[in-house]
Amino acid sequence: MRGQLTTPLVLVVTLLALGGCSSLESLSFDGFGAAREGGERAAEEHRKAYQETRASADIQWLLANRVDAGMDLADVNRIIGNAGERVYDDRQFVTSSVGYRSGDTFYKWGPDNSGKSYFLGFRDRKLVNFDPRSIEVEGQFGE
Repeated sequence: MRGQLTTPLVLVVTLLALGGCSSLESLSFDGFGAAREGGERAAEEHRKAYQETRASADIQWLLANRVDAGMDLADVNRIIGNAGERVYDDRQFVTSSVGYRSGDTFYKWGPDNSGKSYFLGFRDRKLVNFDPRSIEVEGQFGE
């Protein structure tokens, strides 16, 4: 049995060594293994552009490609490039959204240049109920 496991492991290590891993640096992966776009350079370009123009495509790209459930508020603020605004009247989220609880805290980023704001919920200081695949990014998927 040990020989059966060693051969595939050696093959994988050899392929990674020969192919180089540097090309994987530009991708990040979510928990389901789907590739997400861009590296840190792309993230910095979108962050800077969002700060200058408030373009919806830039904040959407950051949310879809850099923000993940489980991040803390400081991480999300750093990724977007500004602090989210605490939303104190959060009844609309707690009563109408599945998966949120009384006691969760909500923050708003925006509005962007199209007037849209982005609301994220945190529980125990961690981002909850966020799926980056749910963010529709203008132009990212061939539209």
